[in-house]
Amino acid sequence: MFEPDIYLEDGQSLAEYGFDATVLHLPGHTRGSLGVLIGDNDLLCGDLMDSVGKPSLQFFIDDMTAARASLERLRDLGVGTVYPGHGKPFLLERIRVERRLTSS
Repeated sequence: MFEPDIYLEDGQSLAEYGFDATVLHLPGHTRGSLGVLIGDNDLLCGDLMDSVGKPSLQFFIDDMTAARASLERLRDLGVGTVYPGHGKPFLLERIRVERRLTSS
């Protein structure tokens, strides 16, 4: 059985580990997806988004409503550069609401 060394909470500062960073709960790709907000509002986003082609939500989204809410949260936080788990870094403003985001 896997036992984590630490549990990360939404909004948790990583300063005690030597990082100027904050943990963000970003469900959508999966329920437990996390991102890490670093420096001047740049984001290590894991698998919520990718830029293998053009920047977009990752092709596998477990919960589209949660993914939309996560994306809106990031916009509200003023995230600048996104460093995805797959692809090259991009500006969050390059993510556009596509049909698959607006369909139910």
